[in-house]
Amino acid sequence: MVQTLQSSVKGPNNWGSGTRLVN
Repeated sequence: MVQTLQSSVKGPNNWGSGTRLVN
């Protein structure tokens, strides 16, 4: 699970709010 853009600051509950999940 790789987090980009805003890292994991927003948490896994905010994948659609700035953060992106790259598999």
